[in-house]
Amino acid sequence: MIARSPSVEFLLIIRCTGAHRPRINSFTLKTIAVDNHSPDPSIEELVIESAPHLQTLIHLDHNHDLHIAALSVPKLETLGCTNSTRLVFGSTDIRHNQGPRIRGLATVACKIKCLVLGMATLNLDMVIELMTTFPCLEKLYIQVMIVLSILHFLWLLY
Repeated sequence: MIARSPSVEFLLIIRCTGAHRPRINSFTLKTIAVDNHSPDPSIEELVIESAPHLQTLIHLDHNHDLHIAALSVPKLETLGCTNSTRLVFGSTDIRHNQGPRIRGLATVACKIKCLVLGMATLNLDMVIELMTTFPCLEKLYIQVMIVLSILHFLWLLY
């Protein structure tokens, strides 16, 4: 579908069902955002085989695991991920469940300038390791997700 749309620059995948491992090949895509939050999240792995103009890749949902394999993304500069994102860039394997596990170092990791992290709880060890994984990092944004029931409980105390 994307290959037949030569002018698509932005792809937002929300609550996609029926596609467990979508593969993307696009010469024009500049941004991909994925939110697989649904009662039955069907996207387990997103494979970006070739996206030579892709600049931004974001996983929006911290509640559901997503494996992202970016095989050819030479212009990727902005990366958004959560605790439940597993990233593979060429030979670089970054796993985020108990902190990242990094294998090898792809040239893409050297080009990431902006990193956006969404975490259920703040894990400074993971943040520091990610900062060393991406040596050209210029901007780091961290969002810690606070459970609403805790806020409600604190509100009741006062």
